[in-house]
Amino acid sequence: MKGAGDWVVEIVGKEDGSTKTLGSGAIVAADRIATVRHVLEGYPIEGARVMQYHDGSDPTEHVILERITETDERDAIAVLRVSPEFSPECIAPFHNSLTAKGKRVEFCGFPQQPMIAKVIHGEGFVADKAPMRRALQFWIQISTKNVRKGMSGGPVAYDGTLVGLICESAGLGEDPDQFDTCWAIDASRLLGEPFNLASVGPAAGEMDEVLKEELPLSLDDLLGPVDAPSPSVPVSNKFVGRKTLLERLAAFWASEGEGCDSVFTLHGLPGAGKSSVADRFLRELQEGAAALQPDLVIDYSFDDNELVEEFFDRIRKRLPAQFSELKPRPLIEQLLPLLDNHRILVILDALEWHQDHEGRITDPDLTFFIESFARVRRSKLLILSRRKVAPHVLGRDATVRRSDDELSSLSLEEARDLYGEIMGAVPPPAFVDLYEALGGLPQPLELLLVWLSKRAISSFDDALRIARHASSKHDPLEATTATLSRLASLLSPDERTAMMLVSQLSGEFSLRQMTEILAREDIDSRDGYFGGISANAVSVVLGRLEQFMFVKGSADASAYNSHKFIRRFFAQEFDKLGIDKRRRIHSRVAEFYSQKFTSPQSPASISEIDAGLDAVVHLCSADQYGTAFWFLDEKVQRGPTKEYVVTNRLGAASALRKVLRNFFVDGDFLGEPLVTEEKEQYRLFHYAGYCESVLGRPEVGKTMLRKAGRGLAAVDPGGAVEIFRSAAYCAIAAGALVEANEVLAEAEKCTAHALGREEHMKLLAQRAETAHMTTNVDWKPLLANAQAYAIEHFNGDLATVLPRGTQFVHLLARTGDREQALALLRQLMDRADENGWKDIAARCRSLLLILSDEEEERRAHAEVYREALGKVDRVDLVTEIFIRQARYHIALGQFEDARRVLEEEMHGQRLNGYPYLALDKRITLRAASHDVQNYAGETWENIASDCKACRYRWGLEDLARYKKDSRAGLI
Repeated sequence: MKGAGDWVVEIVGKEDGSTKTLGSGAIVAADRIATVRHVLEGYPIEGARVMQYHDGSDPTEHVILERITETDERDAIAVLRVSPEFSPECIAPFHNSLTAKGKRVEFCGFPQQPMIAKVIHGEGFVADKAPMRRALQFWIQISTKNVRKGMSGGPVAYDGTLVGLICESAGLGEDPDQFDTCWAIDASRLLGEPFNLASVGPAAGEMDEVLKEELPLSLDDLLGPVDAPSPSVPVSNKFVGRKTLLERLAAFWASEGEGCDSVFTLHGLPGAGKSSVADRFLRELQEGAAALQPDLVIDYSFDDNELVEEFFDRIRKRLPAQFSELKPRPLIEQLLPLLDNHRILVILDALEWHQDHEGRITDPDLTFFIESFARVRRSKLLILSRRKVAPHVLGRDATVRRSDDELSSLSLEEARDLYGEIMGAVPPPAFVDLYEALGGLPQPLELLLVWLSKRAISSFDDALRIARHASSKHDPLEATTATLSRLASLLSPDERTAMMLVSQLSGEFSLRQMTEILAREDIDSRDGYFGGISANAVSVVLGRLEQFMFVKGSADASAYNSHKFIRRFFAQEFDKLGIDKRRRIHSRVAEFYSQKFTSPQSPASISEIDAGLDAVVHLCSADQYGTAFWFLDEKVQRGPTKEYVVTNRLGAASALRKVLRNFFVDGDFLGEPLVTEEKEQYRLFHYAGYCESVLGRPEVGKTMLRKAGRGLAAVDPGGAVEIFRSAAYCAIAAGALVEANEVLAEAEKCTAHALGREEHMKLLAQRAETAHMTTNVDWKPLLANAQAYAIEHFNGDLATVLPRGTQFVHLLARTGDREQALALLRQLMDRADENGWKDIAARCRSLLLILSDEEEERRAHAEVYREALGKVDRVDLVTEIFIRQARYHIALGQFEDARRVLEEEMHGQRLNGYPYLALDKRITLRAASHDVQNYAGETWENIASDCKACRYRWGLEDLARYKKDSRAGLI
């Protein structure tokens, strides 16, 4: 049904002598109408009419004068020139979603406040109701969950101009879930001459890129409207006992301006209901007044054995491609300016997994995130933890204010209210015993009462017996677990089956997913747990589990979730099953995930890659290690998905590392591999070594990579050389220079079989640099060999020989040939920019800051290299670049700037496992403190002693030069 003020454009024609509507269109100018090309096929067109619904007036009729243009079949869009009779009021609203012959075209308006189309992971455009309540915003509405054919293409502002059209691919199937191919049309071409509507595609994400060329980036473009957070805790419709706390949270959110709190920390015992309070608070915000609704919600719950990097990777996945390679600090720094003047709510649950026993946050990147978001003008953080967050977390910034509260058990009066809300009656006298047995903890108390109200527990006495059993556990967590255990024993076999399956699934799950895994004709229904369940029964089972608060469904029942505590309990129950039954269910889950990952020809979406990794994990759990590694090696790691997984991306390496641990005994990379084929073992070692090196564990990385190189040397010498070179880098980072030289010597043995001249040159240069770093290896013959090889075979064009050869530039500069080093550096930098080698470009610019004598050149690159630095995610490279920047400031006498780089900008850089970088930083900090009176830091002698202990030649050379000249320009 059309709303008041709606305008609809119809194209009309003749059929069998009568007038009929052939399709709809949209006004794009005073005398232009755009429509679907299919509308113009097969019928004589009479004209167009514009109808306004709010006043019931007759439609305005217009004559179609000519067909201005039409595009090729893929775009299916045509523009018609009509009689110029539109009033200005008719031009603005582009409400129509065109539907002709089963194809859909969306029109979007561009309001005065720039907002552009939002794409999530290349999987289509997503609409949300929230922007409809706010002026000057729009979304292209192609979400198949909420939009049906014929629905409006809005919401759009009434005072904008047309930006573009998006047309569904003419060749797309009927399955709405397949809607992932679109074409963007630049609206300016519709209104100018000639009318050449060139398509842009086929990836849906390219719509974003087209519009970004002319429109500024905004928060909604990045992260979209308010998150629809995953149900974190199953909460009943009844909620009592926390009214005062909810009022405090509401006041905390509503407060703005100087002197108002920006952080609210809530701590309390397990089962006290912290997550339930946060869930209710967020729900009330989203259902409340539009003026108080957040523009963005970041809602995340940490888990045990989870790296903080996974939290940042989830944020990256929601951002455009230019953010995908940023490390946490530059990611936050580039995101913060976009959040200004937007209302942001951050909810971090289960922070205890990243706190020490005194409540301090153990991860510096997470600390930086909290402190940074706390300083955003309209941002609020709600932090939930079992431990109180240490006061000094935000203590460095006096402008940040914080509130703390402890969530204790319910009072007896609050517990009585809860009973009345759930049971609809006055509690019996024995309720006091039930309350005391559970210590007033709301989670087990509410569970018992809900089960009692659904008659899953036959009587109050039975509930009291369960509570008294729980009270024998003195620890609140154990008491909650004991309650859950007794309730789980009352489930039917099918319900227990479903819950144990839920415990093995990743995140949200759907009824279809559960049905596909459980309702299997090939399953013997007599097979106890994980026997066949009919498709109808699966729906009934999920409904009952939702009533019992073991799962929670979304508002439209399209997705379900379960509290991590409940999942963990049923995972433990699952582990008690016989090994054959566990293998069968893991095989079924793996089969489901593998079907979701089909190794497409175009780049896979992140959800598909995640499904592929999930399939690998479950195949390992089913003891099908050979199949699992084949799937990982041939499908997930190859072809279109390789750019996601095998790159220097921390999030990808972190996800891959979690999967790879399943291939080793006890998850230990240094333990026995569980794959039996030798070639598979070597590739496994290679993947594991790669992940460890990227994630800052070079000691393990070098061991794994060296194993892989040795194994592949006989069958794949070229691959072995590359692996050996990576192993040498890890050995250097780990402080094992002698081993690095040994590894490179092993690599050189493969060169007769595998290497071309370019690769041989790279290897010689790396060997020379590695040898020059240490005091006990003769490096001069290696350097001479490298130079001679380059001149003889490549006429000295070292930029061609070493496209990734910054190590050779470094070595040339250190051995005194600065002019040759600088010439090569400029060539390398041009090559790096041309080929998109971000890490090489950043390293080149950091070297140029020190090597170049041209102040204008240095200043120009000092301004841009930090942008490149933000896309380098290897800890060793980033640290190396920061140190060079500090040494650049030292050379200019800017000692305070040098200290700022080392102390503030390098904050959070983990140097454990990088002894030479740690020494370089200590040397640089000592030199940067030249102007500090009564310097209380390290002495030159202490640092020199440590350099001698690890035979670090470069450290000793730098010390000597800095002691002689405090403004030396060292690299």
